[in-house]
Amino acid sequence: MNKFDIAVVGGGMVGAAIALGFAKQGRSVALVEGARPKGYEHSQPMDIRVSAISQTSVDLLKSLEAWETTSSMRVCPYRRLETWEHPECRTRFNAEDVNLPQLGYIVENRLIQLGLWEQFEQQSSLSLFCPDKLKSIEFGAEENQIALESGTKLTANWVVG
Repeated sequence: MNKFDIAVVGGGMVGAAIALGFAKQGRSVALVEGARPKGYEHSQPMDIRVSAISQTSVDLLKSLEAWETTSSMRVCPYRRLETWEHPECRTRFNAEDVNLPQLGYIVENRLIQLGLWEQFEQQSSLSLFCPDKLKSIEFGAEENQIALESGTKLTANWVVG
């Protein structure tokens, strides 16, 4: 049986960041994901799933050493942002108001994921179970038992999913 400090179920951009962050802290990490992200080619059309990430998120990706790869693919800075629930309830942000060149970047979620996945090979404490899927979890007082569809069994102190 494979024993880990942390098991992360789902290797999208959030799960990949969590797994990579814990691995960089020296924790043993199992990451379970059903499929590898599709590689990037400049000629591909833009993905419709995007995120507006702030400078704080960029700083996090830099600390995980994933921003350079992500930003080398396709990013678009944004300088103004407006949110609302009702027409009379709007919030507007402008980079000029806070003396910043931009508020952040619009980035395809898949490209953030790819930037993070590129770092996995550098982390000896991160084990990737892909392609595989969660079959069941039994939560325990000391550790958690995880069964994957492939038949692989894992134990982990923490499970993030």
